[in-house]
Amino acid sequence: MAITEKNRNRAEQLQFLRFLAFLFIFLWHADDWSLPFLPRDNGAANGVAFFFMLSGAVTGYSSLQKEIKCTPREIGSYLSGKVKKIYPLYITTTLITVSYSGIAKFIVTQNYGELTVPVTHLCKSILLLQSWFPKYYFTFNGVGWFLSTILFLYLFKFPLIFIAEKIRKSNYNLYLFGIFMILILGAIIGYNYLTQNTNMEYWQYIFPPARLGEYIIGICISNIIYLFENKNYKYFSNEFKGILCSLLEIGSIMLWICNMYLPMEYWEYRIVHWIIPNIVLIAIFIHGKGIISNLFRKKVLVYLGDISFECFLIHQIVIYFYKQSIDVDATEIVGRLFSIIFCLILTIMIANIAHGKANESSLAQKA
Repeated sequence: MAITEKNRNRAEQLQFLRFLAFLFIFLWHADDWSLPFLPRDNGAANGVAFFFMLSGAVTGYSSLQKEIKCTPREIGSYLSGKVKKIYPLYITTTLITVSYSGIAKFIVTQNYGELTVPVTHLCKSILLLQSWFPKYYFTFNGVGWFLSTILFLYLFKFPLIFIAEKIRKSNYNLYLFGIFMILILGAIIGYNYLTQNTNMEYWQYIFPPARLGEYIIGICISNIIYLFENKNYKYFSNEFKGILCSLLEIGSIMLWICNMYLPMEYWEYRIVHWIIPNIVLIAIFIHGKGIISNLFRKKVLVYLGDISFECFLIHQIVIYFYKQSIDVDATEIVGRLFSIIFCLILTIMIANIAHGKANESSLAQKA
């Protein structure tokens, strides 16, 4: 099965899943207005894990049937393109947070002696290096650490895709990908177990190499699904495929959500607990043949996924300024619901503008 534009469009349903993952992160950062039934920090941890794994899956999927050149020049060009795409909005949101970071106050009051520490952290954030330091990785735009970490993972795109291509050409490709995934999963579990007596927030959640396993698993998923479609799935009737995929999609979403409410060991919380449900969800939805996938391919839902990156970078700033403007705690259910919905809608509206400006800039450069 060649990867045509029509086949690529099948992956559009993944975009709304991206937005759902963002939504869980948003709800955690809006936890001051939390409702009893929300998954809170579990939802955020799952959402972040999903982002890393989905990035790998999309990388693997988009690279199928492409000629891969694993050279320093190709890697550098790819990273440069990623930075150009994410950096304008990132640096804008980072500079906005300077206004309430203390730097602005120290300058206005001429208290220059206090500037050394925050300016140092600002430089790390501007250079997207904050995830390489075990302290103050949430300063300024708190979600910037994710970009710092995922840029490190992007370094491995071409070597991993090159290896995946070699495995696909083997007569035992499905078995090799399966074994590779099991080995990576074992390495992730071992690493998290062995680091349980450390600063787990940093060494398991922030530290860039700690998230490499999820990215690799994502690449394996897309290759396995591609091979499965070619080798096995063609033997099933279209009617059976539609029913089976629809049931699997519903079941995978239920597993994904229910897993956020299950008990877990404390060292599993940041990565391990979320791996299997995310594997199942991505593997089923990347196939994209069920009724839920058809629903998620609706233009409005795809667009929400398209702007999820902008929402991700903007939402904490919106929440912060909203809290500062009302200057009271929302304790009643009506106030909490209003605060959550208002901040979410405002985030989406600003993200829509930012996304449109980014597209205009991209088109202008191409012209």
